[in-house]
Amino acid sequence: MTLLPDTVRIAYTVFFGDRPGLIERRRIDANGDGLLDENEAKTFSTRLHAEIVPLIDVKIDGAPPGAPWRVADLGLGTPTTQAGAFALDLVLVAPIDPARETHTVWIEDRWKIPEPGETEVRIEESPGVHVVESHARRDGRGAVLDFKFLGHATTPGERGLFVSYRVDEAVRRTYLGKKPEGAQKTGGSSRMPIIIGVGTAVLLVIWLLLRRTTGGRRDT
Repeated sequence: MTLLPDTVRIAYTVFFGDRPGLIERRRIDANGDGLLDENEAKTFSTRLHAEIVPLIDVKIDGAPPGAPWRVADLGLGTPTTQAGAFALDLVLVAPIDPARETHTVWIEDRWKIPEPGETEVRIEESPGVHVVESHARRDGRGAVLDFKFLGHATTPGERGLFVSYRVDEAVRRTYLGKKPEGAQKTGGSSRMPIIIGVGTAVLLVIWLLLRRTTGGRRDT
């Protein structure tokens, strides 16, 4: 989970180890030729996407995200049934209101992993973004950036991850296209001498040209 001033990005990776990966590759190989072609890979990715996404509950600032989950990558490595481990990456990139100072994210995963190992969650802060709270379920205290869960949740509300974070004011101003008031005043006052200097130089050049022209006429 990557927290940005105007976006929350969640990357959901399903990793198949060597033995589960070998079994799954044979299932993906629909025509049985020992090779995993593009259509077979896409069929598998689409099926797993449709199976997982309805079981992931995400709330950002108390509301569903304004963006869909998509398949980012299917990392098969060697596309054959004889290889082993591989991974599927799903990604959700949800916009948020950069004018808000604080935000909350709740994510709950109820997908039943076929052969569960462990579930790891990593929270990444970005410049100007600070995690205030992060804990399993909706109760708890403190800010933790790494979580490990064993098994899976089956009941809504049984287990999830709650994150609360804050965005610095200077960063929010940047994303809103505003500069701090002090910077605007300084920028305005610093431009005035330049404008006055350029104007004076232009007038001086005009005066010199007029004087030269007038002097030339008198000589003639």
